[in-house]
Amino acid sequence: IIANPGSDNDLYLEDGDEIYVPRKLQTVRVMGSVLFPTYVRYKGGMTLKSYVNRAGGFSDRANKNHAFVLYANGTVKSVRRVFWIRDYPSITPGSKIIVPEKPIEIKNKMTTAETVSMISALITAAALIVSIFK
Repeated sequence: IIANPGSDNDLYLEDGDEIYVPRKLQTVRVMGSVLFPTYVRYKGGMTLKSYVNRAGGFSDRANKNHAFVLYANGTVKSVRRVFWIRDYPSITPGSKIIVPEKPIEIKNKMTTAETVSMISALITAAALIVSIFK
């Protein structure tokens, strides 16, 4: 803001407003579908996978393709996939690494026989209700 006054980054203050400048952030929070969600001390040059490994690694239910980083300034970058290669976003102090879970798959789908019997039971019940009100 000081280097480029009048830009879109300027903050407008009114009487009574206060500015809080936080201390220098030194950690990265790793959360979501990891084995041990925790704070990890920031170290330059470490990758997203390095931080996840310090949190115990990805869990079995981790959706690695949809992991994302929430930066301290509020911006978000997600893991991009280029062909078979994952491109992980860089990490800065104060970032949060969030690893979502894979969606639950329904493995116990109804068989065709179960579907037919359920539909016939509903039709029978509907016919019974119609005959009662006639």
